[in-house]
Amino acid sequence: MRIKGYLVLLTSLFILVAPGTAQDQSPWVRSRIADLFVRGFALLPDRQSEAVAVFEEIVLLDSTNVLAWRQLGSLYVNTGKSESAIRCFTAANRLMPSDTTRLQLAYLHTSLKQNQRAYELFDSLTESPDSSIRSKAAPAAVLLSLMQCQDLHPWWYRVQAYPYFDTRFHNWIATASYAAGYHLTQSHLLGLIATVAVTKDTRTEGGAYPEIYSDNVLIADAGVRIQPLRGMVLDVLGGLGIDLTDRGGRQAVREDFRALLSYGGGVYPEIAVTPKLEWVGSPFLNGYSSFGYYSRYHNAIGYLQVRAGTRVAALHRSALDVYTRGNLSLDTKHDFYNNTLEAGLGIAVVPDYTWGLSVAADFLWGTYWSAEQKGNIYGKNYKSVRVCILFDRFLCL
Repeated sequence: MRIKGYLVLLTSLFILVAPGTAQDQSPWVRSRIADLFVRGFALLPDRQSEAVAVFEEIVLLDSTNVLAWRQLGSLYVNTGKSESAIRCFTAANRLMPSDTTRLQLAYLHTSLKQNQRAYELFDSLTESPDSSIRSKAAPAAVLLSLMQCQDLHPWWYRVQAYPYFDTRFHNWIATASYAAGYHLTQSHLLGLIATVAVTKDTRTEGGAYPEIYSDNVLIADAGVRIQPLRGMVLDVLGGLGIDLTDRGGRQAVREDFRALLSYGGGVYPEIAVTPKLEWVGSPFLNGYSSFGYYSRYHNAIGYLQVRAGTRVAALHRSALDVYTRGNLSLDTKHDFYNNTLEAGLGIAVVPDYTWGLSVAADFLWGTYWSAEQKGNIYGKNYKSVRVCILFDRFLCL
């Protein structure tokens, strides 16, 4: 009884002095609201579904009651009704603006994959006078600055580029692609995709006796994309491939078909946003694999890449990573250059998380592991240093 008495007293005081609460209500309404608050708070520990109805009645009686809107929003969160919670916290924030409430709204929009609105809220909170809120909002704003374009519906756009220098062949090799897609389903299970991709290097020479270090080609194709799981993609594409070097009388423009299944995922390092250089020590483990048929090569080729390491340090929105890595390639024709096993160490710099850009150097030891070594003039084992620039960014157009 003593606890109930305290609840009545505190509730009554709140109704009298809380900002946003109507002061011109009838005595009956004020008394009813006070009783409902006492009942609602008593139900909170283990009967929250019943408490929802109580606080819904309070906001019907007094739509300016900030405490009731916030408590109702919290109840909706606990019962898994995020959209209703957003309505409540939005009403509370309109009556009494609060960075804490806006932070809650940002998380709720994120849970519903409403990334653009979530990004706007987190980004605005990076200027909050509350340091604890800033520390939560800054990395979330960085991550969502990339994700808000990735999860667009129905249209999406992506640009990728991967130029690198291989010390083994003293060769610059660059690949770049642009893709545009259209989601046919809300779940993104099925969609259409069109791509333009180019690969070029600095040492390949054409002519009657071409010297090939890398395929030099421009490919334009379109087709269907299926995403049965997050991180898993099946692309079935058809189009044209255009040789960018003379391949000794081979037709330069040919039909191109590919069916490629890929999967990528893992545990990623912390996105640390720091005002000064700080040790992070955040481990990561991620991988990427693919297997597909390429009509251009009349071959099915598979790749596996794995990295495990640590985010060593961060400064502002930049980071330094060190890692070990392994690479595996294989094919069905047993071409020696498509059957490699590599392991080594690497270091990468992320200049700014929001750019989608990193610069890395990998120190690798490798072997052509296939029993078929026909045409291999380089030796079975090798060492190489690869310095690369990786750019991967979804666009909001």
